[in-house]
Amino acid sequence: MSETAAPASPRPALPPDDVLREEIIQMIMTERNVEREKLVPEASFRSLGFESLDVVMLLMGVEEKYGVYLPIDGELSAVNTLSELLDLLVARIKTAEPASAALAEPKAAAGGAAQ
Repeated sequence: MSETAAPASPRPALPPDDVLREEIIQMIMTERNVEREKLVPEASFRSLGFESLDVVMLLMGVEEKYGVYLPIDGELSAVNTLSELLDLLVARIKTAEPASAALAEPKAAAGGAAQ
């Protein structure tokens, strides 16, 4: 009888890419009060009236909805259009660690020491 560690609880199956994209668009419509007609792939953040805080708030909503951790980094700051944002978010949702695992990792690395 071999003993193995219990497997991590599996992440729920994600919807197809086009469904993920539409769900994110729905979040933008709801959170930012943007009409669907304005949310075209080539729309720039400027044309949509997005500020950096709006992107952060969207990330937080995506993290909550899909249970993943999405870091804000250089790749994200280089995004300028809705299409680029959707492509990046869908890719990250599909490859991200569950939020609980990502949040536990820095605590373990810090050793619980106060700074």
